[in-house]
Amino acid sequence: MSLQTWELLSYVVTVVGLPLAIVVFLLEQRKEEVLNLANSLHPRMVARGGGAVDLVALHPPYVAKRELRELPEEIRRFEPAHTLTDHSANGLGLVGRAAAESGTWLKRGGWLLIEVSPDRARSVAKVMRDHGFHDVRSTVDTGFKVTRVLVGRWR
Repeated sequence: MSLQTWELLSYVVTVVGLPLAIVVFLLEQRKEEVLNLANSLHPRMVARGGGAVDLVALHPPYVAKRELRELPEEIRRFEPAHTLTDHSANGLGLVGRAAAESGTWLKRGGWLLIEVSPDRARSVAKVMRDHGFHDVRSTVDTGFKVTRVLVGRWR
């Protein structure tokens, strides 16, 4: 699956409200129809522009390209690369893009939620603040006592 396809799927999940697992299943079964839907929705949502949604949530790939080789074998063998990395030097290319572009989607006071690994929390928080989000903080997975989701409010 290309990066472009993955991005289009995120629009279907966000705009239509289907859970990602269902969208991926549909994609596997009827790829052309799902991509046509995503392509038709995307321009209309962009045209609506600022203030269309209250919340944008994502779990982007965040492994730096050079770190792929260092992942455990069971991850490298079974996880498709596009689910692990955006092929950027620091692994935060899509995070930066989401922070930069989500302001055109979010209502004033809307929230951006980004799930990341604990070792990326500080870097992602900085990216969010640099793109105009405030009240940026991390949530803690109570079972594991680690940061899992960063949240920030749009100005």
